[in-house]
Amino acid sequence: MTPARCFRQPCLRTYVEKWPTPRLENFRYMLRSGMMGWLTVMQNTNAWTPEQHDAAKREFALYKEKLRPLIRDADLYHISARPDGVHWDGIEYYDAKRAQALAYAFRGSAPDDPGHIFPLHGLDPQRQYRLHFEDGSSPDRTQIGRELLNKGLNITLTVPNSSELVFIDEVK
Repeated sequence: MTPARCFRQPCLRTYVEKWPTPRLENFRYMLRSGMMGWLTVMQNTNAWTPEQHDAAKREFALYKEKLRPLIRDADLYHISARPDGVHWDGIEYYDAKRAQALAYAFRGSAPDDPGHIFPLHGLDPQRQYRLHFEDGSSPDRTQIGRELLNKGLNITLTVPNSSELVFIDEVK
């Protein structure tokens, strides 16, 4: 989104500040926390390791190619309690025109809370949806909308302060 466009219409500016990232999962969590609007990195990227630079390159490409276009046109659903850094946090974007959804899942710092079920919205209960877990926390699969709407989206992350992106596309 260009600055001029953002100033004429509402947009979310997000800032990624330096945060402890002892593991790559924590690094992706940090980056993704800012990839829900107009992304601004507020840290010295020269301090990143080569592994972090590679991960950032992949995450920024994903943001530009898939996340930003979907976020721009989609409806926003808060699918968790207000974020507190300790418990799970989730946001869902759903674009009815594209018949696509995206769930951002963030595991908090609680060491004994590896799984969470997120309620989803906007899906057609009669349609099939292909779920793609970007980081492979679960195998990709196809589910009926009714099941996702009624039972929710089950996410398991073994590392505290980690995240997963789940792309949900209607099967045509």
